[in-house]
Amino acid sequence: MKKGMLLVGKKTWGHGNAVHRVLNEVLGENRKSLMEDKIDNQVFILDGVDERLKEDSLKELVEKFTKLFPNAQVIVSVDSFEVLSEEDLNYAKTVFEVYFQVDKDNYVELEQEDVFVEGIPVRLYLLKNMKDSTQLSVHMYESTLRKALTILTTLDQDVTLKNVSDILHNTNEAGEKLVLEASRASSTKRVQDVCLWFMQDYFTGAKGSRTATKTYENNEPLRLFIEKLVG
Repeated sequence: MKKGMLLVGKKTWGHGNAVHRVLNEVLGENRKSLMEDKIDNQVFILDGVDERLKEDSLKELVEKFTKLFPNAQVIVSVDSFEVLSEEDLNYAKTVFEVYFQVDKDNYVELEQEDVFVEGIPVRLYLLKNMKDSTQLSVHMYESTLRKALTILTTLDQDVTLKNVSDILHNTNEAGEKLVLEASRASSTKRVQDVCLWFMQDYFTGAKGSRTATKTYENNEPLRLFIEKLVG
């Protein structure tokens, strides 16, 4: 990923939640059109941070975030978004949101990128608002992503957007190679079912087979979206 910004805020801001408050404040009336623009900057908004968050926990959060996204710019606001500078707000004009988890003790825990990837279909406005997108297609995208994650975790591969993109696009048959490796690495029914799905269903469309299913074609919006994030 090129760069990003992490906004950390409380869920107690006004009505609704911090994410919507920041999005509305930053984007205003141009929110919809700006959200549809090509993503040049990744902006991470962490919602649901409890006011009892301790300074050392916040420091740990930022350290984990920068390790996961080494090229990211991290902007942290604990009290309210007003403390962000005008430059920070301008930087946030191309937005997608990522929700991470807050544990039972109200300390923020930054999850691994696989959780981030899994959350794309159900947590990003951009994906939900894609032209002609339906709830059914969102479920399909989520299922496809989870299958790609199964392949990568079976191989102990880094679960990154780049690796997911390699599977989904199958450029130079990179996806097929990973799936075949996963098939040899695990004999569990779950993994074998996923491998068969890719080889006998999804990849048939990628290769233009005469007996190809529509699965690859139907997932094109997801591939385009992942491609934008990989950038």
